[in-house]
Amino acid sequence: MAAEGVSVVVPLRLENSLEGILALGPKRSGAPYGSRDLGLLRTVGNQAAIALRNAASYAAVRELSATLEQRVGERTRDLARTHQALLETRDQLARADKLASLGRLVAGIAHEINNPVALINASVDLIHQSAMGLSQTLEGDKVQQNLSRLMQNADICRDGAARAARIVRELTAFSRTSQGRRDAVDVHAALERSLQLLHGEYRDRIRIVRDYGHVPSPRCDAGQIDQVLMNLLTNAIQAIEGPGEIRVCTREQAGDVFIEVTDSGCGIPPAIEGRIFEPFFTTKIAGKGTGLGLAIAHSLISRHGGDIRVQSAPGIGSTFTVRLPAEPPEAVAEAS
Repeated sequence: MAAEGVSVVVPLRLENSLEGILALGPKRSGAPYGSRDLGLLRTVGNQAAIALRNAASYAAVRELSATLEQRVGERTRDLARTHQALLETRDQLARADKLASLGRLVAGIAHEINNPVALINASVDLIHQSAMGLSQTLEGDKVQQNLSRLMQNADICRDGAARAARIVRELTAFSRTSQGRRDAVDVHAALERSLQLLHGEYRDRIRIVRDYGHVPSPRCDAGQIDQVLMNLLTNAIQAIEGPGEIRVCTREQAGDVFIEVTDSGCGIPPAIEGRIFEPFFTTKIAGKGTGLGLAIAHSLISRHGGDIRVQSAPGIGSTFTVRLPAEPPEAVAEAS
């Protein structure tokens, strides 16, 4: 039954599918719709049905296009992330291979020079003891002057031999791939041990600020973690020329233990920040550093499945952040 005020209803059909209806009111003249009018309306209805079908198809195409564009964008971003990850993995593998070769080289060098260094140390000690014994038994100003110079030269030789021995120890530590026993390590106690040992280096000059959080005890080689903390704190102390501050923080996040060492020192220029973990790279003057401290720390933490990151601002200071898994990955533990 036609709705009130509607004189003609024309179905909008296309291929036996009803796309809509066209409802018309009475003519202004009041005359009824004739057969010619109905034929024209059917033609208009067919064209309207085609237009509605095309509009629906266009909307569907636009929606599909937007969906495809979104998917292509997501896939492109996924491929970009995968490509970046592959580049980083390649660089890590190349670096690991380089470090492995370098480790074998320095292990051989350390082994070759360790014995003569030990011999020099022992000989210098004997010379020093003999000179002291002679000064106690011989008299005369010239004799005493010569013995004094002899003991001074012996002290210089002793200092040089001690530095050579330290370099050998650092080379050995850098090249060593074996792991000791892994136990739960109290990182706060380890930090306090290192700070106590270094107390003479910063006493009355650098203020130590502790911000210890509630953290689990990661399963680590305690000796290697001590060495890492000692290297980081030594580096922080040496970065501060005059009075300053070192802030030591610990926190736990997603099962990992984070240790942050922040100094108020000179900072690291951006041009060399990416090289500070390279073996033998150092900004210290000759005789003040071997460039192995941070490289050793980075290597040891990597063997525990963790990492070390640095943030620095020249003239403001640097922050070194150590991340240690509470439980090292099995693959790392087995390969260690």
